[in-house]
Amino acid sequence: MFGYITSLETISTNESQSAEHASHIVAEGHDLRSLVYSFLDEWLYNFHDNEFVPNTIIIDEINLDKW
Repeated sequence: MFGYITSLETISTNESQSAEHASHIVAEGHDLRSLVYSFLDEWLYNFHDNEFVPNTIIIDEINLDKW
């Protein structure tokens, strides 16, 4: 998704910005499709609000029992 916004090869990793902007992304959905939509929507909001573009995204946990 962010590959359409910018060239990801030119994005450098900044640990302090990553901790500030990327560690609070939480998505919920009633099925897998709505979960993915919510996840991408959270990242787009983060991009728009903070002008933050991740070059790598690591998903720590997906709780399939809660959705």
